[in-house]
Amino acid sequence: MIPSLLIDSLLRTGFKDLSIARHREAEAGPSAEGAEITNQGDLLEIASSNLNNDFEHECLNLAVRRLGASPLPGAEGDMGPHVFGVPGIPKGRFLPHQVWGIWFLVERVVGNSPPVALLADDMGLGKTFTALGALLHMKWISSEAALGRRLACLEDRTVSELGDDVPPFFGSEREVFNRPAVVMVPANLMGQWETAINGLSEGTPYALINLNANISLTSANLNYEPEFPERGHAIHLVSYPTYRTRYAKNLAGCRWSIGLFDESHSVRSPGTLTYRTLVNADVRAKIQLTGTPMYNDVFSWVVQAEWLFAKIEHDERGEHGPEKLREVLAGVKTGTIGMEEAYGLLRTIAHPWMIRRWAETKGANGEPLVALAKHVFHDVRLRYTKMEGDRLQGYIKELKEKKHGHVATVIHEWRLACLSMDLPGGDIVAGPGGESHYRQSWDPENFHAGPAIRWLADELVPILLGEPANGSPNKVVIFLPLPGQVWFVYWYLQTFHTQAGLRPFIFHADLTREKRNEEINNFSTVDSPAALILTPTLGGTGLNLVAANHVVIMQKCWVLNEQRQAIGRIDRLGQMRTPTVWILHCEGSVDDRAEELHKSRAVYEARIIHGLIGESFSYKDLVSACAARRRQMDTAAVAREEKTPGGSPTPGPAPREETPASDG
Repeated sequence: MIPSLLIDSLLRTGFKDLSIARHREAEAGPSAEGAEITNQGDLLEIASSNLNNDFEHECLNLAVRRLGASPLPGAEGDMGPHVFGVPGIPKGRFLPHQVWGIWFLVERVVGNSPPVALLADDMGLGKTFTALGALLHMKWISSEAALGRRLACLEDRTVSELGDDVPPFFGSEREVFNRPAVVMVPANLMGQWETAINGLSEGTPYALINLNANISLTSANLNYEPEFPERGHAIHLVSYPTYRTRYAKNLAGCRWSIGLFDESHSVRSPGTLTYRTLVNADVRAKIQLTGTPMYNDVFSWVVQAEWLFAKIEHDERGEHGPEKLREVLAGVKTGTIGMEEAYGLLRTIAHPWMIRRWAETKGANGEPLVALAKHVFHDVRLRYTKMEGDRLQGYIKELKEKKHGHVATVIHEWRLACLSMDLPGGDIVAGPGGESHYRQSWDPENFHAGPAIRWLADELVPILLGEPANGSPNKVVIFLPLPGQVWFVYWYLQTFHTQAGLRPFIFHADLTREKRNEEINNFSTVDSPAALILTPTLGGTGLNLVAANHVVIMQKCWVLNEQRQAIGRIDRLGQMRTPTVWILHCEGSVDDRAEELHKSRAVYEARIIHGLIGESFSYKDLVSACAARRRQMDTAAVAREEKTPGGSPTPGPAPREETPASDG
């Protein structure tokens, strides 16, 4: 049975059989005119309030009062009408949703609830600074409490005035929170976090220690001791791989007060060494950060919760630990818990420690609390000429015969051929700087560009070289799935468009972290039109590229979320111009297959968000059930109209019923 909740939600979004919409009727010519995208995640909006801590202006007032936050004068670059300062963070300028997020995290730790939290929201809404703000404010609270001062979080009381009801943070565990803090992140985000910590902690007694760079440090010279109080002022920054590899040798004995774990959804496999080391990590308060909650399945979410709660005693978890989540999922599988009931239970269990989607709410008078630039999407449909199509198909057929069984090789060459139409023979020679990334067949004098490259030349480059947007040069971030494609587009732009004034930059795996940061800084600050070319794998998460006002997905990724992450590099806080997104689709290429995967995946994401676990139904079943429900609603509407005097339909929706899945 497919629950009516899901069916009705899908119908409200205008759901239709997306597998049929192959858009074969593109306009003639090398490119189709850009149109607003309608299939990029709209199914995910069917339950946008799920597991949402309802953030209203009253919540903001509460957060401001309990943090002791104060409004700050407006400044150039502010992303909304209201900006706040938070005690203990002299350099902090926080937006309303960040103030509420800071209080949510602080309350989890300094109150009587289990000191764990999951901070989950869409990409680009400032989770990094929200979490760091909470960390620094809690360190400040601890030091102020030790001095006997009144605290806003205690309703303007001192700890001694609390009587017998003293939370562990201020009482039995006071010494625990004198320990240093730790921030664990993916390796490619070390530079961003280092910059953020150094910037936000300026003017405080807290200082960064980069454990990746200081490999000689061990628990013996990192742990807080009363005779070494300065150790408690450290914020240790380490990547997941470094923590994993150094854990057994010299980090296993480290004791931390508060831990921030960025991109926590990447650690969800209990069989990995990284997962096991995180379960055993001695961190009293854990805060997970993720911009992609439950994009895979709810069981992965439960696994995240298990290492989040790993050091929390069972009697301390109450009704809100991973065991309760598993009970609900087991009940759904056995049929003892219905879908709608399961959804409500999941929300109840997660509500006290998970916060998401709280940047969308308006203030008491209806004005947006955060001024996010409204992005523009263009779904660009491209077509091969008949000669190109025949040539490409012949090449792929020959490649499959030669590389029989080597699927990865075939797909790699297929992707590159779809982009360049150069159909290389695999020969590679040294490039201008000695890099062996250039194919011999990339000959400027004898070069045939494919539809995507022609679109770059005919459509995008003129826009980039045209009128500056808001007085700043137009810049674009170009994402391609494979490193070979990245080098090809870089070579193409460098060869054919630099003389016109376009500066290409490349972001690739051979660059050191320092060189990558330098390349991004050069791209961001150059006073001319520029293009940064990279892969979603290398730069799709964490990077802040708001200097660009265009992003191009030149070839669709297999995983839709990689494209969301890529778009989020420019569509985020700090973007002062209208971000324009271009999704290219070459018909008859790998883009067709990728689009089918995206559409199927969106349906299953919709199912997952509703908590429909253990139900087995196919995409075809869902389409059939939606069609049956639509017919049922039409019949009911006709019946109501016939029964109503004057022929006008009776107000209200048609009654909802469980809709059986099709036998397929």
